[in-house]
Amino acid sequence: MPKIERRIFTEEARAESSGKGTYAAGLAAPHGNIYPIGGPQIRETLQRGCFDSALRRSDLDVRCTYNHSRERVPLGRTTAGTLKLRVDDEGLHYRALLPQSADDVKEALERGDVRHSSFAFVMPDDGSGQEWSDETDEDGQPYALRTITQIESLHDVSVVDDPANAASTAELAGRSFLDSMPAELRSRYASRAIDDDPADSFDDTCDCDCAECIAGACDDCSDPDCTDENCRCAQSMQNSRSGAGDGGKDTKKVDGEELPQSAFLIHGSSDDKASWKLPVRFSTLAKSEKHVRLAIDLFSTLKDVPEDEKTRAWKELEALAEKYGIKIDNEDDARARELDLELAALD
Repeated sequence: MPKIERRIFTEEARAESSGKGTYAAGLAAPHGNIYPIGGPQIRETLQRGCFDSALRRSDLDVRCTYNHSRERVPLGRTTAGTLKLRVDDEGLHYRALLPQSADDVKEALERGDVRHSSFAFVMPDDGSGQEWSDETDEDGQPYALRTITQIESLHDVSVVDDPANAASTAELAGRSFLDSMPAELRSRYASRAIDDDPADSFDDTCDCDCAECIAGACDDCSDPDCTDENCRCAQSMQNSRSGAGDGGKDTKKVDGEELPQSAFLIHGSSDDKASWKLPVRFSTLAKSEKHVRLAIDLFSTLKDVPEDEKTRAWKELEALAEKYGIKIDNEDDARARELDLELAALD
């Protein structure tokens, strides 16, 4: 099933009247704007021309909706001729002839109760249609920029009443990352999310090539011989091997805390702290929630973990996600795990 992403913009939606009736109209997607998705460190922009191929599709069937809802009659539809889409230098515009059943939307638009626009889209399955780069904003803060160069298809355009709706972040929660984000960028920004220190520079990134460090979880570095001075695990790994600094042999230092084996989703071996993976239980709820989100991002990167252990850990992670109100795309994650198993079988 294609993954639908949604973006909401503050550009005004409005009501327009003519002899045929009342229209809902607006700019659904502006070109060139840079906006955050999933936090200020991950941002996105729409390149001119990114809608061209989608609008030329022979099966084009786009609805105009209210708050992206499919529970009510569409406000317009391209296949019925009641929704018109056009693209210019400014971006993607829409104009939908409102049905009589949408008098509430008409009134809300006229009164200004509803005054924002949105669109939903699907990217190509092969990861194309986008470019990633390191950028710095006007305040000198670094961020990863996703430039969308071509979308696969338009799902809908929508008039919306809340620009802060969770849909505007493509249902990315907190510090989650898009699957399409390159591993090296994911590493940098996952690390920064844990450190939460905007003074960090890109030169401080870890070059360790273990799966955990590539995914940005240096605290869970699985390379017992890691000597990278930028890897946050270096000190804890040294302590782990020497038994110093943790008051004994029963804890592993992660994110400034000494954690017991039971605080990790993957318990591993009590004699090998490098096998303790994905810490999720900390002294504060905020820190625990942060690491649960990170564990969701990293779960598909787990290697050399018995399948029964991964199954148990995934069930535990689902329960923790529900506890913290974190949505998991179970179908996508399950398929990712299936692919990992298929690839492992081929090796």
